[in-house]
Amino acid sequence: MKKLFQLAFLFIVCNSFSQNLVPYKVSEDVSINIPENYNVRDTLKQKITKGTIDNAVVIVMKSIQKDTTTTIESKEDLLIYYKEAQKGFLTGLKGKFLKREFLEIDKKIVLKLNSVRVIQGNTEYFENYMFILNNYTYTLMFVSAIPNDQNLESQKTKILASLKFKPGLTIQNQFNKEESNFAFKLGKLVGAFLVYGAFVAGLVYLIIRNRKRKRNAFYNNN
Repeated sequence: MKKLFQLAFLFIVCNSFSQNLVPYKVSEDVSINIPENYNVRDTLKQKITKGTIDNAVVIVMKSIQKDTTTTIESKEDLLIYYKEAQKGFLTGLKGKFLKREFLEIDKKIVLKLNSVRVIQGNTEYFENYMFILNNYTYTLMFVSAIPNDQNLESQKTKILASLKFKPGLTIQNQFNKEESNFAFKLGKLVGAFLVYGAFVAGLVYLIIRNRKRKRNAFYNNN
């Protein structure tokens, strides 16, 4: 009976850290499902929405500053833009590149970037999905202290499947006219936000620590 109670308790504890997904309107052009415990703030020229799933942090970022100074007239230009954003992100994050893919989601080109960094002895794994649309840059980011976290993977699939664009938007809405190094600066800004904001490492650490404390307290009392 005691073992049954312990199993039931563990089930409750584990599920208390799982989060339901709720619809979220990022902008007039983009919507997605995110953890229901999300909060929103504006900082460093970014609208930042973050929530947690078990041991992971989910972040949605949208640039507040409209990019009207970047040359993107073709798919090739768009890929160059993403590569510059990647360089900027890794520079700001002070992280290590792992993998890059260019995905097509609803006929929009999206950069998928995997990277890792070690801060104060703790390893953090980043999986980013970045795209530009109507001169605004969007980033969906998953941050975890556990590589290939199965709980996160199942929720990640649901979140990505929920990504929706305003009807009628095409790849043409990812193009514009002028020239600058805005992509690198924006990527660096996003990466720097994670370094100097420091909330990601702290939040992941607190989640794991709280889970361990609850479990240890239970077993010490039984």
